[in-house]
Amino acid sequence: MKQTLFHEAERRGTPNFPISFYHVDENHPRYQMRTQWHSDVELDRVLEGNLTVQLGNQTYEMTKGDSLLIPGGVIHGAEAKHCVYECVVFAPTVLYSTLQHRTEAKRKLNKPVFFADNEKVNRIFEGLKNPDSGYEFQVVGNLYCLIYDAISRQKSAIQDTTDYRIDQIKTAISFIEENYPRTITLASLSAACSMSPNYFCRFFKEVTGQTPVEYITSYRVEAACEMLLAGNTVTDTALTCGFNDLSYFIHVFKKQMGISPKQYAKIYKE
Repeated sequence: MKQTLFHEAERRGTPNFPISFYHVDENHPRYQMRTQWHSDVELDRVLEGNLTVQLGNQTYEMTKGDSLLIPGGVIHGAEAKHCVYECVVFAPTVLYSTLQHRTEAKRKLNKPVFFADNEKVNRIFEGLKNPDSGYEFQVVGNLYCLIYDAISRQKSAIQDTTDYRIDQIKTAISFIEENYPRTITLASLSAACSMSPNYFCRFFKEVTGQTPVEYITSYRVEAACEMLLAGNTVTDTALTCGFNDLSYFIHVFKKQMGISPKQYAKIYKE
């Protein structure tokens, strides 16, 4: 899979109900799920087509009706093929009604788990898609039941493939997220990971399917998408996202998104 690696630090939902819902089809700017990591818990459900999921160094196939619960801190990404899928991402604090819940969730919810045609999963998504009075209780109640199912199925849970090198790359991802508008050198990235440049490049591509340079370019294009939808001009967007050459920006944007920046802004803003 050809992906980018991304440390996602987005705030979820509202302070009182930190849960976000995403419906993703081929028209969505993030149709291909970048290889990423975040501290929140993620629940993905496939509605149509195929979703090839990468967890650490392992790959899995998901089809209609399949869902996946991913604890915080797990590196993951996915390649969509004629796919429609949905994601629920929530802060772990949703589960912390008592200190015991906090301790148990942190200790036991530590591996991704697949489900097939799970009714609890479906109720969670439907509650967020069609909220009514008191829907928060319905959603959180089903989340607790699903977490119980996941913990009770630890023997069938996906094996943890994380090693210290992936934690080092997480440091590099944070560095890129903070510095992408500026020049980022291979030396600075590899130093952030405490790796030699050559070893860092090999491992980065092994995990993400892309070289560090390819990743940085893709990350900048996605940042540009957000700026364009916020009403910024193509020139200002290019410069702010680290592209000093406008022609090059338009070229790589069209290569990744399939349309020019101007066309993208017009279509998706409408």
